[in-house]
Parts: sequence; structure tokens; C-alpha cells
Amino acid sequence: MTDHSGLYVQPFSAVGATEVAYAGGKGATLARLFQAGLPVPPGCVLSPEACTAFLAAQHVSLTSSPEDIRQVLRTAPPPAALDREPRTALAAVPVAPHDWAVRSSAVSEDHATTSYAGVYESFLEISHEDLWAYIRACWASWWSE
Repeated sequence: MTDHSGLYVQPFSAVGATEVAYAGGKGATLARLFQAGLPVPPGCVLSPEACTAFLAAQHVSLTSSPEDIRQVLRTAPPPAALDREPRTALAAVPVAPHDWAVRSSAVSEDHATTSYAGVYESFLEISHEDLWAYIRACWASWWSE
């Protein structure tokens, strides 16, 4: 499979996808298992910078209120450059007999001093057309109460 790595998206086949600082623990582990040839469906990971770039394109600061951030994430379309990367990466993935899963993999979850497991929403059986709505919903769940 061709790499199709980008600034915000790394397919499971890319070396960068195995780095916890980029992909989070869950994403990095899935990428490592995929690269080892174990039965992991193909996919990709979005970097934490993808969400930051999305909010910056909407002129929203990370210091804005959680409700303001959630509202923007729920309703604003992704900027064209950011929208293109996941679609390009996923278009290179062989057709699978399932839709996509949108799950979190916080880079700081489950450390000795932090635990964020379960904070983000997870979504299963997401169509290609609905992917961005669920990526945004997953991100918005970080700012939930």
C-alpha cells in the first residue's frame, strides 16, 4: 500500500502512525499490529494538530468556552486542506466489508498521572460520506462536561 502520509493524517502503514506522541496509545498500537500483519482492519490516525488546525480555521481559541468549541466542532465544515487528507488516505485503503470506526486515542491518556480513557465518544459503522460529522463529534466530546 502507498504511504499517503500527510501533516494531519497517517495511514496505519506509516511509521509515524506507530508513534504515541502522534497517534496516541490506541492508534499507535493499532498501527503496530497492522504493520505486523495481525488481523487489524486498515485505517488511519489523525494527529492532535488536525483538531487544532480545524479550530484555528474557524478562528476559535482553545481558551474559548467548552460550549463555544463544541458548537463550532458540531457545525463548521472542515477547511479544504484538512478535509482532503483523511479522504485521500482512506481512498488508498482497500475496500473493506464494513464502514469506518471513529475512535479517540488521546496522546496523554492512561499515563501514571493522567487518565482520559473513555472521555471521547466512539462511533462505529460510519459511512465515508458521514466521516467528518463523526470526527467532529468525537473531537467535541473532549469538551463535554
